[in-house]
Amino acid sequence: MNNGVSSFYITARQSSILLVVSVCLFLSGCASREPALTKNASVFKKDALDTIKLLTPEFSALLAQNNVHAVKTALAKRVSEAARAGTPFKFRVMLLDRMGIKVAGGMSDSNDGMNFSSYDAAKTILQEGKMASDVLYQQGSQICVIGAPLVHEGTIVGAIALAVLAADLKDQWHVTENEFREIDFN
Repeated sequence: MNNGVSSFYITARQSSILLVVSVCLFLSGCASREPALTKNASVFKKDALDTIKLLTPEFSALLAQNNVHAVKTALAKRVSEAARAGTPFKFRVMLLDRMGIKVAGGMSDSNDGMNFSSYDAAKTILQEGKMASDVLYQQGSQICVIGAPLVHEGTIVGAIALAVLAADLKDQWHVTENEFREIDFN
């Protein structure tokens, strides 16, 4: 009888250890695989998402109307008002139509009408309806871009993209290009 009780306790102890190890493995397997962001990268991510959240409603409605002049006017007004209020946008804002054509904003006005539809990030945003980011190279500069779909009444009508030079990202937020690439904006 003593062997039966001892065997029961050994089996129970082994089962408890197995259960604890299984739970630990399960929890570690379910944990997010996204690398932990630095404090600076987290601040940058919050700044970007807050800016997108601020501008998305207005420009979703305007792009749905297909009125490029109204989109350009509204963006210029928002940028001007923010600067006058002493809180200028920390990013260059660019708006794309449903086909990936730039309609307003960006790093310069000279590339109005530029087609971004072949860029992987634009495809993700406009076709899959997900946020995306990428580093673009333009005129010898590295530009870090974050984009989000603009949705009006359940339909993707375009995209909003925030751009910042990699050098400014480093100077203003102390975030490197590699850290930027690790941020998941979704």
